[in-house]
Amino acid sequence: MKQRRDFFNIPDCAWKRKLGDIPSKAASSSPDRGIALGGFGAGSFMYSISGSFGPWALKVGFFDKRWLSEGAFHIYEKIGNKPPKCRVLSTNPAIKSAWDRLNTGEATYHALQPNGWITYDCFDLDISQKFFSPIIPHNYKETSYPIAVWQFRVVNPTKEKAEVSVMLTWPHPPFNCILPRQGYKNFLKKQGDKIGIILKADHPDNVPETQNSEWCIATEASEETDVTYVLSWNKDSDGSDIWNDFKAGGRLSNERLDKSDSAAAIAVKISLKPGETKVVPIVISWDFPVVKFGDPYVSGTEWWKKYTEYFGKDSARSFDIAKEALDNYEVWEKEIDAWVDPVIKSAKIPEWLKTAAFNELYYTQFGGTFYESGLKSGHDREYMGLHEDDHKFFVMESIGYPFCETFDVRHYCAILTVKFWPEIERDVLRCFADGIVHYDPVHHQTPHDFGRPTKDPFFAFDDYGTNRLIWKDLHSKFLQQVWAYYYAHKDKKFLDYCWPAVKMTYAFMKSQDTDGDYLPNNNGSDNTYDSWGLYGTSLLCGGLWVGALEAMEKMAEIQKDPIVNEVRDWLKDAKANLDKQLWYEKKGYYRIDTAGKFSTAIMADGLNGQRFCERYGLEDILPRERMISHLKKVYQMCVVPLADFNGDGIGDCGALNGKNEDGTNIGIDQSDEVWSGSTYFLSATMYKLGLKEEALKTAYGVYYITYEHEASAYWFNTPEAWKNHGLEPRPKNPEQYQRPRAVWELLLEIHDPYRERK
Repeated sequence: MKQRRDFFNIPDCAWKRKLGDIPSKAASSSPDRGIALGGFGAGSFMYSISGSFGPWALKVGFFDKRWLSEGAFHIYEKIGNKPPKCRVLSTNPAIKSAWDRLNTGEATYHALQPNGWITYDCFDLDISQKFFSPIIPHNYKETSYPIAVWQFRVVNPTKEKAEVSVMLTWPHPPFNCILPRQGYKNFLKKQGDKIGIILKADHPDNVPETQNSEWCIATEASEETDVTYVLSWNKDSDGSDIWNDFKAGGRLSNERLDKSDSAAAIAVKISLKPGETKVVPIVISWDFPVVKFGDPYVSGTEWWKKYTEYFGKDSARSFDIAKEALDNYEVWEKEIDAWVDPVIKSAKIPEWLKTAAFNELYYTQFGGTFYESGLKSGHDREYMGLHEDDHKFFVMESIGYPFCETFDVRHYCAILTVKFWPEIERDVLRCFADGIVHYDPVHHQTPHDFGRPTKDPFFAFDDYGTNRLIWKDLHSKFLQQVWAYYYAHKDKKFLDYCWPAVKMTYAFMKSQDTDGDYLPNNNGSDNTYDSWGLYGTSLLCGGLWVGALEAMEKMAEIQKDPIVNEVRDWLKDAKANLDKQLWYEKKGYYRIDTAGKFSTAIMADGLNGQRFCERYGLEDILPRERMISHLKKVYQMCVVPLADFNGDGIGDCGALNGKNEDGTNIGIDQSDEVWSGSTYFLSATMYKLGLKEEALKTAYGVYYITYEHEASAYWFNTPEAWKNHGLEPRPKNPEQYQRPRAVWELLLEIHDPYRERK
């Protein structure tokens, strides 16, 4: 038995809430959420603030908002001759009725993704738990594992000997709300000191993603532990069968309580002397090696998940995965700490920003994530037969916008993969380069996405259809993102590969200058703010194009391509014309566009093209003093007047997307919303240009609405947008969105401890 007295040093910046304290009138569709568990592309679930398992994202691209009524941890406590206590560590009312639930407030939930903790106040012993999955920067192996680790720390502060048991009850969780997983068979497996129960599904009616799939619950035995189990109990009952078996003495009967194999349980019992501390590890692993796109019941493309590269593809490795976790979780913890600690210990970064940055990382695991290790069936070759040795990856834009790796949105949060998982960033951009060269052979436009999961991602790009609408921002963002990866990692082979797509993109964007001013011309819904509409020369798309030309110039120099001279000429004229056409001297800001109905309005995200330039070694896109003036006006008009919750006279909602020059709302959905991720991105630009106080006040509003505001309660479910008052997202816009991870742009702008350590 491992003993560690420094075990639960919970950071002050961890988000904290009483277990089960779930606002009944929250705008969030599911405020009972928490830390996401599971590796990239392996399938994921949350361990929520009611101490329950759910919601679920086991099937790539789909989500299930149910919580397990049968899955829970339980504690048996006996001290000296006192009567024992037996409690299920959940407040969720859906939990089995025979189990003695915790009351709201009897425990505290702490979250700093990828780590979570729960501390309990309802036992005589000091009992707490830590849980995590091995999400580790620059690690593509363990970060892909379908594994979740729990450690229960028990301290005996009394003067008497104590006994404690930890039990995990676990059913066969539903794969998703419609696809079958049946033919249950549970069995015990031991290897050395590791002991686990396998919950397998084998039935001819199962779909490829569920057939022969496995769950495993496991722990490690020692001379100091008594490990017992039940291979089957009735998950459709009130739970009294397994509860009575456990609470009689804190151990299980090592047999089947029924014949259903619908649920199993494992328990670990320990004894503690006065003053003694012990730690009990329990892991949950799963082996669902196949991803299938398209109709689940007919032919469709099938892929192997990334983790199968290390454990094989035979759907029989859940115990091996669990065993590796039990052998290595302490090593993984140290690697996670090495990533998290430099931020936690930085006095330069506000505590609330640390909280937001790490906890928004839930989306990279829980965002319908796909990460592959080879094509299984459906096509003879991967897309166009190009670089089949890579590992394709995507997160979805959102639940309601089920597009794979939406390109205009990823621009705001690409810093995560550029910085922490650069091989993923490389492979994503190479796939978009393939789409530019091959998928649209006439115009060579940048596709909006890799497709959608109900169709055939990587073989049918641009499901949203932006290529038909001739969007003007995607292409500049492609040039900037290619440059950003190259600038950060000096990968010449990557730049060589992308160069044909870069030149095609440049040529396409030149064709979008219809009036000879070296700037693209907007014509309404042809950019990421598609329901707002931009016309003529716009600050958003024109600024992105100037930034893209700066990136193009640098790349052409590296490639020794004579096109560099033409690019320089375009850049000089485009930059001058953008400033000349859009600077609004009367108001001291850049107006939104030249030909729209609201052309004198101000746009919070208008200087989007500046951010990649200032971060990745390029020149400013416009005169710096004018950009600073513009951002001050954004702060005054789009931030300060919003709902103020802390009484300091400054809005606590983020930045409204736009305002008319007289300060009134424009009256269009997108203009009259706060976009959470766009606000974080804007704040980073503000901070870089010296508006540090304004940047922090602007970003704090997004943090507050997401993590502190009771009426919204968007934690681990951050939406794309909300209205001025911050009470609900825009009705047609979903929660759980790709973009808010842009918070890392601000954090790393304030202080990048990783750069300083190199």
